[in-house]
Amino acid sequence: EDQGLNFTNEYAEVAGWGDTSPDIKEESNVLQTLKLKIGPEDYCSALYRGAMTFKNISTENPPNKTVICIGNEVGKDTCEGDSGGPAMKVLIKHGQPRYFLIGILSAGTTICASGSGALFTDVSKYLRWILDNIQP
Repeated sequence: EDQGLNFTNEYAEVAGWGDTSPDIKEESNVLQTLKLKIGPEDYCSALYRGAMTFKNISTENPPNKTVICIGNEVGKDTCEGDSGGPAMKVLIKHGQPRYFLIGILSAGTTICASGSGALFTDVSKYLRWILDNIQP
């Protein structure tokens, strides 16, 4: 469930096994990680409309509050093959760094390193469902 946390303009760490270059379509043998900035709502709306238009999906309705937009820096991006990967926020708990899953990569550009960013499903919006459906 939503804990009311807002990480806009902070950094998240993303991870994936996808392509490491826009020129070479070959997935990585090593897990890649990258720190990218979490975008504001207006940036997210524009990114969402662009991604849905590319996929020929209607964009009549603006994105609901179930997506987080991450990345907007040329040369740093998620890439093909990274889908399903995590976006994590590092928070200090009891004096130790702890990684918290905040998003799951759902959509992005096919032009890696373009800096156009990517859409992540906001895990906090589904936390109640997750907790209700996992086995102890």
